[in-house]
Amino acid sequence: MRGACKLAGITYREGYLSQAYLPKTAEDLNHIAFKKTYNVDVRGFLTDPKDWDEYFAAFRAYDMKVPGGRLTDNHWRIIKYLRQRFEETGEVPKVYETCEANDIELDQLEQLFPDGYHRGLVKIAGLRVR
Repeated sequence: MRGACKLAGITYREGYLSQAYLPKTAEDLNHIAFKKTYNVDVRGFLTDPKDWDEYFAAFRAYDMKVPGGRLTDNHWRIIKYLRQRFEETGEVPKVYETCEANDIELDQLEQLFPDGYHRGLVKIAGLRVR
């Protein structure tokens, strides 16, 4: 079912979750979809971190069903931290370093990014762990 839905351009979860927040988010992002293309690997990670922009993060968050359907200031603070550290060191910081630098507990980070650190936050930030 996931494969068929992906080919159709929808996520399989939309049929199972409340869709109250989806129309506004989809409307906000829809006009960008026709203007921008992102090269990703089979797992959805950007092939070149330099191609990342805030629209990519918004699309990924929407696709991954981030709670509330939108990235909050807390999400952006952590995403920008990851990007900044990557630019400085060439590596994605460890999860505990990210939590400490952003004064956030691990369980709070998991609530913000339910798909996890690598498959959620790192992917939304347009990076990948090697």
